[in-house]
Amino acid sequence: MSVKRLGAGSGNKLAAITAAVSGNLEEVTRQLERPVDRTRGVFERVSLESVRPDPDNPRNLKLSWEELKTGLADLEAGRIEIGERNTRTKNLESIASKADSFKKIGQLQPIIVYRDDRGLLRIVDGEMRYWAARLCGWTELDAKVRGKKPTYLRLEQYAANVLRDDLNLGQQLNNLELMLDEARDSGESVKSLNELAALMHRPSCVTPMKT
Repeated sequence: MSVKRLGAGSGNKLAAITAAVSGNLEEVTRQLERPVDRTRGVFERVSLESVRPDPDNPRNLKLSWEELKTGLADLEAGRIEIGERNTRTKNLESIASKADSFKKIGQLQPIIVYRDDRGLLRIVDGEMRYWAARLCGWTELDAKVRGKKPTYLRLEQYAANVLRDDLNLGQQLNNLELMLDEARDSGESVKSLNELAALMHRPSCVTPMKT
């Protein structure tokens, strides 16, 4: 498996360089000695072959490579009428659009993954970017790699998904149901809207990233 580590302390080094340019040597020392939080992930260049979508992601793409290629071919050939287009075809068009963007300006946002029990990288956020990279014929892409499955995976996916305009009501409700199941599995009881709101605003929740 091809993995190129970009350096967990690259943010520290950049801040230190900035401080050095401004002549603040005390700040240089502070930035270089600042501990790196590895629990939130390490930025790496990873092999696409090692990455797998999360089949239970509430975004619920449930897409295969063959379906993606066939669906795009049908769209390009005009075999799908405008009136027949649905959320599925819109997703395919969105992936194709991202692939075009990748070819022109590259990947601006890394995907977020975690390493599962088999050593594979499961996608937390960024499945459309993953498929777009495959459409481009890439063998690698930028990722933020977590060492293990996040404790509140569904909560993090909710944070990543909820602000997206193309997420329908059914997908949002499914995401909330999975969050409740996850909380119960962790020994937390959610019996009221206030408790649900507290769960949704947990500080460990990731900052939403757009695909």
